[in-house]
Amino acid sequence: MSPTARPVSSTRGLNGYDPEGPLRLVTATGLGDDKEGSGWLVSWRLVDDELRQEALLGKTDRGASALAWSADGGLLAVGGLDETVRVWDVARWSAELEDSPRAFLHTWRRGAGADGLDVLEVGPRRFLATGSCNTSVDLWEDTPHGFRVVGRAEPRWAGRPKLTSWTFRALGFLPPEVASELGAEPAAMVASGARGRTAVWTAGSGERRQGQEWRPPPLRRLSTGLPTSERYAAELAVSPDGALLAMGMGQLVRTWELRDGDGEVVEAAPAGEEVLLLRRSPGSVHYQLVDRGAHGGQVFAVDFSPDGGLLATGSEDATVGVWTVRDGGLDELTVLPVDDRVWSVAFSPDGAWLAAGREDGRVSVWRTGSWDLLGVGEGHEGNIKGLGFLGDGMETRYLLSASDDETLRVWSLGSGVVPEAVLYLHDTAIYALATTDDSRTVVTLDRDCGVVVTPSSWIEAQVNSR
Repeated sequence: MSPTARPVSSTRGLNGYDPEGPLRLVTATGLGDDKEGSGWLVSWRLVDDELRQEALLGKTDRGASALAWSADGGLLAVGGLDETVRVWDVARWSAELEDSPRAFLHTWRRGAGADGLDVLEVGPRRFLATGSCNTSVDLWEDTPHGFRVVGRAEPRWAGRPKLTSWTFRALGFLPPEVASELGAEPAAMVASGARGRTAVWTAGSGERRQGQEWRPPPLRRLSTGLPTSERYAAELAVSPDGALLAMGMGQLVRTWELRDGDGEVVEAAPAGEEVLLLRRSPGSVHYQLVDRGAHGGQVFAVDFSPDGGLLATGSEDATVGVWTVRDGGLDELTVLPVDDRVWSVAFSPDGAWLAAGREDGRVSVWRTGSWDLLGVGEGHEGNIKGLGFLGDGMETRYLLSASDDETLRVWSLGSGVVPEAVLYLHDTAIYALATTDDSRTVVTLDRDCGVVVTPSSWIEAQVNSR
């Protein structure tokens, strides 16, 4: 079985296979009788002697208790714990694959938790970057057989052994045109480790094997001249044009240093809870510190506006900072007070809204420019670790929030922050959320390294069906 293919929720031990044609296996998953939510039907297919996940085909409320195929393999019947029987037309599945969420899981789970996540589309190709789950940063590519890990960076700084505290917790893709300029096609990413080790990575070449165990080829590191310290970058954001890098710093211990290619210290700063702004030298992956801004606590979240003119920061000091980015530096600051720690911030694709996810499970939304509070959405029962929007540069349709309470919630904006749907895509805390620039794809990452890739059309269909 492919090590990267596994249902996102726990398998209940039920399965069935198509007796006609190529081998297709269906497993029924569920969240259990004592929990609200849905169980998924997961389709797998045998390809090149390897069982690979096709898609999450459908759901049953609270999970399944029985599963059976018809004699000709054309129908699949599923008995649910919600006291229903559903019959699925196998012939229609192929047409539905593009509108079904697909789940993937990290292979090796050394290390605790998961944080870093980003998604990138380059023409017809789609990539994921994930960090922290196994003390590594992984680059995934969408293939006809599902997402596959095509590169992995495993930190061994200064020859020290790998430790959980060295894991990557913040990462982001550079724009495709920047990756092309750097000769790092098809994708390049910035990733920062817990002890401030930050570098730009791109796909390597070839495969690495250890004995009979396949391992992904190593990613290629393109730079080392980035801030290092005894604290970690809780989050980072790349400006839309790829020229600027913002890093929200946390767990301050000692001063940080910026070193050149020869390892010489070129600038250092005293300890302080800050957001760092760095500029990339044209045609290179070398960054130089250009400005810093202070918060009264660790900086957990950063995000650039779509035009790159604003930078939003969220902190444990219960404020959102909105900085004007002018001449490559941080200029005017607008402080938006909230009632609790801020774990996530996000601008809408049209630049009209700014959202902040809070530790108390509420999400605040402001109109940009006037900074009038549109409203506060309530319903989550845990920290909101990820935010995203569905829409384009002309219109924002929905706000998405991902939480420790294992749910993804959908909100409409207009007269207020109005709840529209609660989606159960994970069976553990959700730690990160990312969307493509065109909002067609939504990706969520959970505490146990489970990754769910969901077309936005499916999410909107769930809203419209209620």
